[in-house]
Amino acid sequence: MQKLIDELKLYPGKDQIPTEIADKILAVYQINTEDLNISLKRNWVIKTDVVAGNTKTFTVPAGKVWTIKSAHVKYTNVAVVDNRYMEVVAQDAAGTDIFQAIHGSAMTTGQVWNIDFVQGTAIDGEVHASYFIRYIDFVDDLTLPENCTIKFWDNGNAQPTDTAAVIMIVDEQDA
Repeated sequence: MQKLIDELKLYPGKDQIPTEIADKILAVYQINTEDLNISLKRNWVIKTDVVAGNTKTFTVPAGKVWTIKSAHVKYTNVAVVDNRYMEVVAQDAAGTDIFQAIHGSAMTTGQVWNIDFVQGTAIDGEVHASYFIRYIDFVDDLTLPENCTIKFWDNGNAQPTDTAAVIMIVDEQDA
């Protein structure tokens, strides 16, 4: 190291850099001075459906790409004894799972759950007299190309007579 300092004559005074080294540093830190025009086109679309049943699947249309921004499910189960586990699964066009998240607590008979799919959450939610608020950890900006699917469902398939109201916000762009 001392040899390098001696060879380059790096003996600057306070707040001074020798011209030889300054030229070398400037080349490394020089940036493009041209103006850059960046355009961010957002096309946020609300996808919503109320299904009689415990499964709702959305399919990305041909020629489109979805980036999932948020999702919410209001799941109402019937008064039939059984446990339900809310899950979200994204699959590619071939049907292979590419993302999966599940709430670890069981929904029991006659409950209403408001389930928010939240990026990076580790909290369990809140219990109220007539409903529950639950959170499922969701990946940041899940991007799905055309013909991929995203399914919200009770993975135990407990009662097909339950109902699920799904609201999902996506940034829909051309593929």
